[in-house]
Amino acid sequence: MNNKLKDETILYTYESCCGCGGCVQICPKNAITMKTAHAGGVYPKVDMEKCISCHLCIKTCAFQKEHVYLSAIEGYALVNNNKKELEQSASGGAFSAIAANFIKKDNVVCGSVMKYDKKVRVEHIVVTSKDQLALLYGSKYVYSSLLPVYEILEKCLKNGKKVLFSGTPCQVSQIKLMFDK
Repeated sequence: MNNKLKDETILYTYESCCGCGGCVQICPKNAITMKTAHAGGVYPKVDMEKCISCHLCIKTCAFQKEHVYLSAIEGYALVNNNKKELEQSASGGAFSAIAANFIKKDNVVCGSVMKYDKKVRVEHIVVTSKDQLALLYGSKYVYSSLLPVYEILEKCLKNGKKVLFSGTPCQVSQIKLMFDK
């Protein structure tokens, strides 16, 4: 894999990428695509003919940032008192209760959903109604693509909506880097 930009800056290796696709979204020349690795994960591949070495991909990459680890001061435990939502949950139903309240206030929720078309895959979607929330219930514990939601989230935020995002720690970090301005 070619993992250097034209100025020889090291970009990515499979081992140093969470597969979020933020670099694909931010690239002004569409020089980056996501490729599937031998183990099923994805990583970026740079088309050096298109790359202009703007380094936006590196600036927006959560894996390229120095991480500051904070200690939790206090913790919270929550069990949803809606029995139906609790039974559909894998972890006490906190997500469903918080997400329902978020949607009630005319905001949006972004989370992962299982897709069963040609092959089973997981990707993130944005939901805007309480009826759609059940799509996001249940733990997936596998890679999920964020590529379908970047533009939708950007539009929602520009229109003044708040976004509740649910994902892995590296995905949350990437979303914060891309949109927390």
